[in-house]
Amino acid sequence: MSLAPLYPTIPEAAPRDADLYAVLALFDAYRSGQARERAAAQKLLEKYFSGAA
Repeated sequence: MSLAPLYPTIPEAAPRDADLYAVLALFDAYRSGQARERAAAQKLLEKYFSGAA
């Protein structure tokens, strides 16, 4: 399985920014994962964006 990048330059930018890479990895898990992976990714993304990360 493969996922299309959300934006064309993301594959170039993500390796240079650890936080961006982490958030995108969680978002990909949310987009492509099974229920358990989606739930875990959602919780981690909510923590990250609420500032509790």
